[in-house]
Amino acid sequence: MSGPLFLAVGQDSTVFPVLHTSNNSLAPEAVNYDRCESCSAACSLGKALKVPVYKFLKDALIRKYGEDWYKELEVVAGLYLKEKSGA
Repeated sequence: MSGPLFLAVGQDSTVFPVLHTSNNSLAPEAVNYDRCESCSAACSLGKALKVPVYKFLKDALIRKYGEDWYKELEVVAGLYLKEKSGA
């Protein structure tokens, strides 16, 4: 089941569509960035600056899910990037 789409506002007031979903009330919620044409300029800038979407949306994600959730996201993202780089 899909949850409502909410628009997370980035550091430069750019709006990004983010979709959160859960299969049932007991399952963890999934948070996904929904790629769209209107975000392409911001995505290009983020790629050039090497700023991942979750870091760009830090304040909005903390407002929605809390500081502890965001800190855990940073840990998981760090482990993922480390594994991806083969380090």
